[in-house]
Formats: sequence, C-alpha cells, structure tokens
Amino acid sequence: MPDQLDPNLDQRLRAHLHRVTNTPIPSGFEARLSNVPDGRRSLGRYGWPAGIVLAPPVLVTVALASGLWLWTTHHGRSDSRSAGLVAEGTGTTDGVMDLRITISFRDQVTAISVRTGDPVRRGQALVSFDPQPFKQQLPALQTILSELQSQVQNTQTRMPSGGQNRVGELPSAIANRVASLQAQVTITQQLIDIAQGHTNELVSPIDGVVGRVATAAGNFTSPGQDLVQVLDTTNIIVTGTIGLAGEVPVPIGASADLAVVDMSGLTLHGRVIAAQPPTRNNSGPGYTEQVTVDAPNTWDRAVGAGMRTRVSVSLR
Repeated sequence: MPDQLDPNLDQRLRAHLHRVTNTPIPSGFEARLSNVPDGRRSLGRYGWPAGIVLAPPVLVTVALASGLWLWTTHHGRSDSRSAGLVAEGTGTTDGVMDLRITISFRDQVTAISVRTGDPVRRGQALVSFDPQPFKQQLPALQTILSELQSQVQNTQTRMPSGGQNRVGELPSAIANRVASLQAQVTITQQLIDIAQGHTNELVSPIDGVVGRVATAAGNFTSPGQDLVQVLDTTNIIVTGTIGLAGEVPVPIGASADLAVVDMSGLTLHGRVIAAQPPTRNNSGPGYTEQVTVDAPNTWDRAVGAGMRTRVSVSLR
C-alpha cells in the first residue's frame, strides 16, 4: 500500500529532526520532493536551513570533513535497516588479513617468486634469502616464536561460546586476530628453519593475493622493510569515520553495509567488529566515531584492497 501523506507531517517531521539532530527545527524552509506523485505534492513549507529531499525515506545530509554522512528514517521498508537510523561515512577496503614479510636485519634477497596482483596458495614460494645472516638471529627468532605462541593461546581463551565476550569482542574479531597470529607463527618458524640451514625460502602461510612486492632479487634489505605483502580477501575490512547525532556509541555487532564506490556501488553486508568512543565533531554538528566493519567478500573475491567505500551502519 502506498504511503499516505500525514496531515501533521510538518509537526512530526520537525519533531523527528529535532530528536535526531538535537537541534530545534525552525519553520520556513522549502521542502523539495523527488519521485512523488503530483497529488502528494502538498507539503508546503517547513523548517530546515539546508534543504532536504522528501521521498520516503526522509534524508538529512550533512557534509563533514571526513566525508558524507546521513541519518535516514525508513517507513514501510523491509530491508535490514527498516525503521532504523543509519550513520554513514567513508573508508578504504583492506583484506581480513594483511600479512607483510619483513626481517629485522640486513640481508640479501636471492629470489622473488611472485608479482603484485598474483593469487597465491598456502605453501607457495614468495621470497628467498641468503641464509648466512639468519644464523646469528636464531636465539632472537626462537624468543619471538615463543612469545607469539603465548599470544595465540591467550587470544583463544577470549573466544566466547556465543555472542560477545566480557569486553564486547565478537567471535569473528577474535578469530581474525588468532588467524593473524598463527600466520606470524608460521612465518617465524620458517625464519628459524632458514637460520638452521633447512631452507632459504619463505612460503605463504595463507591463501590470498599479493598486494605489493617492494624488493627484487639481488637487493639488500633494510631492517624492518616490507618486502612482500599478502592479503587474505575472503572477508573485507573497512575502518571509517561516521557521524552521530549524539554521544551514544555504535554497538559492537551492529549491521553494516559496505558500498564499494570503485565497483559501481557493489555492496557487501557485514557487522561492526570494533569501534572507538565518539568524539565531538570539530567541523560540524554532532559527534564522529571510528568504526571497523567486517563483511564477507563476493564468492570470487571481487573486492580487493585499497578501494573507496561508503560505510553505512545501522543505529537501531
């Protein structure tokens, strides 16, 4: 059934906007309708200094330094954000795991086995080194391995049996952390194998795609230099800044959409897995909050790292 125009829409609309924005809504602005039959163009004049588009849902858009964000009220919609408010922002995609191969000492790269953009499988060769400098690093590498293994065990104990744990962490966020630590354990064990003379080659601990190759065969590494980056894009992670009317934070686990601008708005559906406390917005009304969203990628992992994305978070 089509929406019927409420004869008290003026009062109801201004009251709603006042609640959402914490700002009194004066009368006297001209509403602009879009895609509404002529018989329903009888809204007259309302009060909002910036102009809005009324074609249910009602949108109130405000431009911020961090991008564009909005609140939306849905009427009679059956989508995941029905009857709720949505905060929006912008961000850039990343893989659920961003693995960067680096060593903390100077050594020579003897071979590079991948190129930027190559898909890789677990166990596939990435880079080879002169093993001689590794021998002096064996004690330090063994200490690092022990510390990483302890971190894996400690992180696994935080996994809740269902829902969130006591500090509000979702199982998916903890699983991501465990997987990242386990990949680091695998890499460190390989470095130990090189130091012990068993091999001179590092292989990928995960399936993924090569995000970047920053060296070449024959080059000498600098301590801490990223050499090869491997991304796991099974899931996509986006951290963005959204706008909020009030100081109430976004709940962990809130539904969220990632509209990938660089792929004609292809949208992934996920949840908020981390959020910083809201802070007062210095360039406009309300507050801003940094949130991290985890969403499953498409079946063919079409969404890669570094793509511009609009982040929409349900505030229901």
